[in-house]
Amino acid sequence: MMISIFTLSLIAFAPVVSLSVVYAVIVVLKVGLGIEVLPFLDSAE
Repeated sequence: MMISIFTLSLIAFAPVVSLSVVYAVIVVLKVGLGIEVLPFLDSAE
């Protein structure tokens, strides 16, 4: 049963973690380079 709960947790949180990592990388690139790396993401926000 624990394996099933753990698997469901991974399936539920994987997309959130992935988006968080991608967003963090974009923010780091913006701050590190000091330029708008992907301007269309700003308009999406």
